[in-house]
Amino acid sequence: MRYETRRRLKCWTLRGLLTILVAGLFFSWASYHYSISINLTESLPGHVYWVNKKYYPKKGELIAFKISENPFYKKNMMFIKIVGGLAGDMVTQKDNVYFINGRQVGRWHAQATSGQAMTKGPVGLIPEGYYFVYTPHSRSFDSRYGRVGWIHKLKVVGTAVELF
Repeated sequence: MRYETRRRLKCWTLRGLLTILVAGLFFSWASYHYSISINLTESLPGHVYWVNKKYYPKKGELIAFKISENPFYKKNMMFIKIVGGLAGDMVTQKDNVYFINGRQVGRWHAQATSGQAMTKGPVGLIPEGYYFVYTPHSRSFDSRYGRVGWIHKLKVVGTAVELF
């Protein structure tokens, strides 16, 4: 092989390796700060969400969090819901309807669609470091139910934005 050909091959090989290294570092950094989540239910209108792991959500924003172990979903499965209440907000329940600071957020159902009995979620003043989460869907598995309850900040993955 001629000297010039070997030099070009070496140059392109180094460029290729450098490109792979830079891409690998970028994807490693991006996966630490961001992720993609797929919504498999009808609880929210979107199906694919961009999750920003760097920020804690505010009221009204979408929150991505890991669910605790329960008979319906695998432990640590990522959920996306709306932040309805923050620390210091008052959660009340009357006639199976939940309210946050007097604003209705949804109805509790005694049975899951599978027929399994459900327990009510917590009521009272939301403690520091916890969130009340919900969606407007009537059968959303959220803070209205005891198996979800209030979400501790350590379970929060980040904020979510609907992509499509």
